[in-house]
Amino acid sequence: MQLWTKYNESHHRLYQRLYQRLYQRLYQRLYQRLYQRLYQHLYQRLYQRLYQRLYQHLYQRLYQRLYQHLYQHLYQRLYQRLYQHLYQRLYQRLYQHLYQRAWAQLEPHVT
Repeated sequence: MQLWTKYNESHHRLYQRLYQRLYQRLYQRLYQRLYQRLYQHLYQRLYQRLYQRLYQHLYQRLYQRLYQHLYQHLYQRLYQRLYQHLYQRLYQRLYQHLYQRAWAQLEPHVT
């Protein structure tokens, strides 16, 4: 009888250990998987949001600066060229007109 109880106790301990190990492993795996998925999901969402915001912010600022600078530069150059061109033409025409009128007035007296 005593031998039987000892045998039962040892078997009980052995099964308990095996069951505990198996349970721990399964639990750990499940827990790890769930935790990993949850962590990854949260991390990805957070990272994406932060990255998107940062990217958008930097992109917008950079784009605005570049666009403004480029636009201003091009606009200024274009405006200057057009202004100079128009000014030169007007000045030339006015000068020619005045020169021709002056010459027309002086010509009868010179010849």
